[in-house]
Amino acid sequence: MHSDAADVSYGGTLGTNMAHGSPGSWVAQGLWSAADCAKSITLRELRAVRLLLARSFAAYVSDRRIRRLLLHEDNQAGVYILNSMVSASPAMMAELRKLQKMLHALNVRLDARWIPSAVNRYADALSRTWDPGDVPVSQQLLASIQEHYHLDSPAIYHRPLNETRPARLKQIRDQLQTYCGDGKARLWNPPFDVLQITVRKIETESARGVPIAPFWPAQAWFARLRGLASAMHLLDGNLDHLTRNRSNPGWRPVVAEVRLEGNGLAVFRQLC
Repeated sequence: MHSDAADVSYGGTLGTNMAHGSPGSWVAQGLWSAADCAKSITLRELRAVRLLLARSFAAYVSDRRIRRLLLHEDNQAGVYILNSMVSASPAMMAELRKLQKMLHALNVRLDARWIPSAVNRYADALSRTWDPGDVPVSQQLLASIQEHYHLDSPAIYHRPLNETRPARLKQIRDQLQTYCGDGKARLWNPPFDVLQITVRKIETESARGVPIAPFWPAQAWFARLRGLASAMHLLDGNLDHLTRNRSNPGWRPVVAEVRLEGNGLAVFRQLC
């Protein structure tokens, strides 16, 4: 396993293809909260290890009955603390206790080793990659959508700021990487580049689903998607439930609901 933490995000890889820092079977990343961003880099390194294991890699480790996990880190202080499981910092000790509890539940022993940042390049790249155009939406709003419509299988597509479970990328035989994981974890916003395909599938196959897209009347797919809907109304106009886009503070998301014929529905995100 390789992991790394940066200013606004963290990332890591897990698998058997780890020679010379090559990407492993599983890849994951996540974003820090505002509170996490204010913490020391060493504490974030420790927290990244726990979050990567707890949110992304636990099933991999458990299914393969892994009992010893070799962790590569490019933070020397973090490696020392992970191996000794002791720190003079109360905050770090609190994080270590959480990590120990999780490792005990997985029945795994962690062995941390330091490597240069140049060798840890894949985890480093993941920890520094985030979408500056993403718009975060409150988890309460996402949960209310799922509960209100009794959604069993929301689409796996998501934006990093709106995920309730981490994304996992699995390497396949042709070396391409594709999203895979629990479909129930994906509650918000399919990537814009698949909207044309989504609309075409609904039209040609009478498909049912929960497409989530921008409220974007200028786009051709918007008129087609709206034409499939039997009703449309605002789900929640209270902007206090929503968060401003950190890269473009002038954008404010408004959520509207569009019910498709049958049991499907579409939730549009309006940026104004």
